[in-house]
Amino acid sequence: KPIRDTSDESRKQQVRARAEMQINEIDLRRELDSDDPDEGKIGAIGLSNVNRRQLDEALRFTRIAAVQNRCNVLDTRDFESGLVDHCRELGLAYVPYSPVGGHWGHARLQQFPALARIADKHRTTPYVIALAWLLAQGPHIVPIPGASKVTSIESSLTAPGVELDSGDLEAPGALGAQRHGH
Repeated sequence: KPIRDTSDESRKQQVRARAEMQINEIDLRRELDSDDPDEGKIGAIGLSNVNRRQLDEALRFTRIAAVQNRCNVLDTRDFESGLVDHCRELGLAYVPYSPVGGHWGHARLQQFPALARIADKHRTTPYVIALAWLLAQGPHIVPIPGASKVTSIESSLTAPGVELDSGDLEAPGALGAQRHGH
């Protein structure tokens, strides 16, 4: 367990340090050690694996900056439930993790002819199309693809440059709906 100094002198030092650095907020991890939640050091927090009801409940208690849920072209539940649009309406970032299907899921993208056709059209891979599709859903969407190889990182970085047309945008979204029986 970390040692923490909760003395008045320590708190005064924190206030002086924040003033010197011209910041009003400090890192959430540091604030969690506070015994006084009314000190107002947290700007906002992020939530993970929540639904719309849980997000709305949390908003009653604190400011939220982002929602991080599993989401990709094969798992579009948050689009279908309206959570992604709700985040946009509230001005929150929506951060899809596993945006290409997770550690092994990206290999499944190769099995869908619609993705392959769009990838061929744009001279790229289904992996990049999956990321481009998420990015095209709104400026508040910030996918966080994992990578164990430099080539995967380089590939991910090309996704913002892929301009999908309306036909391209329909096909990947339909894959997720089909998988969930909609």
